[in-house]
Amino acid sequence: MLLIAAIACTPSADEDEFPVSLVVPLRWTAEPGGSTWDEAQSGLAWSLSNLGALPPSDGWLTIIDSDEYTTLFEINLEESGFNPRALDALRSAMDPIAQSDELDEHGTVDVGRFLMRTLYSPWRYYSITGACTDVDDWADLSQPEAVENYGVTVSLLTTDDRIITLNEGPLSSINAVGFSARSGEGVIADPATSLEVEVIDLMSNGQQRYAVFDHHGQLAPAADPEVIAAGQPGKCMWCHEGSLMTGTPVNPTSRPHLSYPEWAARMERMQDMLETHRSKLDTSVDFFNDYHTHTHGELLAREFLYPTPARLQREWGVSGETLSKMLSDHSVSTSLDGEYPDRGPILSRTEVDVVYATELAEPGYQALAILPDDRDAPAPDAVLDGETERLTLPQCWKP
Repeated sequence: MLLIAAIACTPSADEDEFPVSLVVPLRWTAEPGGSTWDEAQSGLAWSLSNLGALPPSDGWLTIIDSDEYTTLFEINLEESGFNPRALDALRSAMDPIAQSDELDEHGTVDVGRFLMRTLYSPWRYYSITGACTDVDDWADLSQPEAVENYGVTVSLLTTDDRIITLNEGPLSSINAVGFSARSGEGVIADPATSLEVEVIDLMSNGQQRYAVFDHHGQLAPAADPEVIAAGQPGKCMWCHEGSLMTGTPVNPTSRPHLSYPEWAARMERMQDMLETHRSKLDTSVDFFNDYHTHTHGELLAREFLYPTPARLQREWGVSGETLSKMLSDHSVSTSLDGEYPDRGPILSRTEVDVVYATELAEPGYQALAILPDDRDAPAPDAVLDGETERLTLPQCWKP
């Protein structure tokens, strides 16, 4: 099978340096009974759009080689419809990939690891999507006009109250759509008692953008689980998926806040505006024809992050007996995917990365670090190189 050369470097016209290329060599391995290549490609377009891209109908992805189980391909991030302001952040995210042992040994990086190092790495996600570092700056950008509030006392995420602030209509475009949600006991009566803030606005490609701010109003990689089970931005994507959420009609409300019918009517108008906007976009992202497009994106990461033993056999080119022995020797056991239990027994990528490095890779091999989950809040000591991106975040702009 053809192996793709390492990420190329192109000399800068202005400086004697070699910036990391945004043409990225990737591979996808089919999980038995899992996603097809067409679904994986659809899911990748969806995933890139969650980073602010608008992949065109063609030209952004090139298949290099494929067989029954594996597809080798490359994506050109410069041709994927990203705002030019995101390119420096993308190069920063690609730099560890370009220097990784995985790329050196295989000539490619698993597309799942690529997503875990970008879309599901909170500081990388923030950097690429132009997050604001302060909630007041976000409000200046996304809620500059008159606002109104909707009180939430029945929530799937917390037993505490929440108050949602939204821009007062009429709204002229999707750029005027923005929500902030404050959580904490008594927050409906006094928003100043908020323990943290989650925000959503819309990017020009028709996808939602997410951020979390702590009780000081500073950008945070994830919600505090002691406050609300909102997780990191990756969990926001999985819950909100392709549409604006309307909540539940059994939620009691009181003046001066919006009633549920008023809230639902505003959400319907915004959703109609969003769908009209999306219908005019020329892109390979399928917003309408396949409701499960977002599921393809989720599984693209999930099948990598929690591989089945059968998929791992294909990845590593080993027999079931050999794999079982290696896993046993390293005390690695299977579990079930709570989101997709029909997948059967699964393994943890962070655990099997250690097994591969010890048993199959060249001496000294180190797997490119990823967070152990794509939705839950990172542990306090889970620090990736992307953590340093908080120091160089693009300042408050929308893709």
